[in-house]
Amino acid sequence: VAENVAIDSRWPSHNHMAEACEVRNNVFVDSGDQLVTLARCQNFAFRENVFICAGDFTLRGARDSVSAWANNLFHVEGKMQAKWLDDYTAQSAEPWTPRDGSISGGDPFENTVAGDYRLRPQSAAVELGIPPLPDRVLGLAQRALAEFRPLVLGGFDA
Repeated sequence: VAENVAIDSRWPSHNHMAEACEVRNNVFVDSGDQLVTLARCQNFAFRENVFICAGDFTLRGARDSVSAWANNLFHVEGKMQAKWLDDYTAQSAEPWTPRDGSISGGDPFENTVAGDYRLRPQSAAVELGIPPLPDRVLGLAQRALAEFRPLVLGGFDA
């Protein structure tokens, strides 16, 4: 799964019964909480994605559902947590921090609220090696925001 923009979907990456999948170079933006689900999944790799949310970020899956969190940028206003599953039942919840070169940092885009997902040259995303989204994807994201509704992001700077 690559080069997508998910805006206010709450579950920008919802996965079920899959193995050895790669999720890379996507942008996930939510004005509230954000949930990444991996029910009955194993060995996923999340690489060079940007996660932005004004609420809490929750990873829900088995402890072995993700084998790599390589060079992702998280801009999360709330708490970051994992809810570990056994089959489909949450067994425990605990604070979660990015690993494998992923970091928490500032909003990397020129103007997230307006749908301008061009990377700022000085952003941590550039330092992490996150590639810019293709122009076709940038244009689709801007058109979707303009046609459907404005994005409201809590305390984020416009």
